[in-house]
Amino acid sequence: MARPVNVLIAICTYGLSAYLSALKSFTFLESTLFWTEGFILTLIMVGGYWINDIYDYKIDQINKPHKTRVGAFISTKKAMTIYLVWSVMIFIGNLFFPFKFWVLNISCMTALYFYAYYFKRKAVIGNLIVAGLTSAVFLAGGMLIHLKLAHLWGMIFSFAIMFIREVTKDVEDMRGDLQFGLQTLPIQVGIRMTKQVLAGGYGLLLVACWFPFIFERLKFGIWLWEYALLNTFLVQLPLLFIFIRMMRARRPVEFGQQSRWLKILIGAGLVTILFL
Repeated sequence: MARPVNVLIAICTYGLSAYLSALKSFTFLESTLFWTEGFILTLIMVGGYWINDIYDYKIDQINKPHKTRVGAFISTKKAMTIYLVWSVMIFIGNLFFPFKFWVLNISCMTALYFYAYYFKRKAVIGNLIVAGLTSAVFLAGGMLIHLKLAHLWGMIFSFAIMFIREVTKDVEDMRGDLQFGLQTLPIQVGIRMTKQVLAGGYGLLLVACWFPFIFERLKFGIWLWEYALLNTFLVQLPLLFIFIRMMRARRPVEFGQQSRWLKILIGAGLVTILFL
């Protein structure tokens, strides 16, 4: 069912993006569109978790038995009925939105369904979809008023770290995924090769963290020292620590710890974006 912490992080991301879109002012709070879009995004995310649990309830009984709700407390038929009613409500609500938000919201809702139904079971593409949906939350806030460099970097950062986290979770969930024939990356190529893919992702993200700093210097002659300092201590050094632990990890539980650390790191990265 809905993961309150994940939804809260996404809503905070949306609010931060709107704040940057309003040129670091709180005028966006006066916008009805900000509140209605935030409400619709929340409904879409909750629906996404719901349909994911419906299609994965048998796997979750192995990977996350203490968190399983579908099949344990509510039948899959009732859960699917609730999801369909929920989706119709979201679709009708979107008819009253500006076209660009209608396209974004319906695209996200559609992607979440097909991710749960099919793409989650495939190597890499499912991870890319989730990472892209995370970036879409940042894009939604930027579309309210002005899109800036901070929004581009926010989308890149959220995409990259979520991709790393999703692949890490695939390693954690290998036992249940193997029993049900999923073709995730660690199942396809093994844990050792997956670690190499993750190592590449960590390396690219560490280098990319300097993109806003270098861009602002080359284009505007501005040194973003506050961003550089905060990003080094809040993002890059913790990222390096998690990378080292990842390379040493052997058991699924260790990858589970890294997944939780990466979730915290998303919040730390959002703080640094405030200084762009």
